[in-house]
Amino acid sequence: MENQPRRESSTANNNDEQQQVIGNDDEYFGSFSTSLISPPFGHTNQLQLRNRANLVGEKIINPGIHMCDSCQSPILVYGRMIPCKHVFCFDCADKSPEKCLRCSNNILKIEKCKIGTVFICRTDTCRRTYLSQRDLDAHIQHRHLRRSDGSLRF
Repeated sequence: MENQPRRESSTANNNDEQQQVIGNDDEYFGSFSTSLISPPFGHTNQLQLRNRANLVGEKIINPGIHMCDSCQSPILVYGRMIPCKHVFCFDCADKSPEKCLRCSNNILKIEKCKIGTVFICRTDTCRRTYLSQRDLDAHIQHRHLRRSDGSLRF
């Protein structure tokens, strides 16, 4: 009965003469060998994302991705050197000797900071860090803009 033609009965009579041949089951359902061959995904199918995503972790608003000066990889956890306030990735900062890798000042402590919580001064070669945008702005006003204003005056 496997590859027998399927027949659909007419509503008027159930006689064999009035039954129509629709086709065999392979044509109607497709055979096993033809169901494995399909066109490439982008040609006939559209991407449909119906699954819910469970997001894990915290959302960081407008993150600035910084690169470690020592290992040249993106910093996910900052190692902030105190008192010079330079940052590296925590691994490089933790492995460093008693001196800062950037300015060679003695290190008293290394703070561990999450991504998105450190603001870095990008003026010239300063690269000092602050834990708020307000502190960074005050640093720029005090250290960098006064010098340029003073040099303009006679």
